[in-house]
Amino acid sequence: MTLLDPKWPAVIQKIQELPLNGQCLKAYGLPKIDVGSVGPIQNTQQWHNEELKNFDILFSPASEDVPNQAGHGAFEEGTFFTGKV
Repeated sequence: MTLLDPKWPAVIQKIQELPLNGQCLKAYGLPKIDVGSVGPIQNTQQWHNEELKNFDILFSPASEDVPNQAGHGAFEEGTFFTGKV
């Protein structure tokens, strides 16, 4: 995995520090990656989030407004996975 622009980690962090109604903004990931195992990767969500952590990209954690799983896809560590379950 490579970043399109090395500034993205700083941009995401700045977004998360912006105030809105007394709270910081949330920043979530939205990749189209199938959920579960693919080839040698046993858990695509975990693999994807570990790759992002290697680039110092950490998305906002879940709040009570974010479902863990709804229909296709899943939400994990600040990322909505929009592929098939």
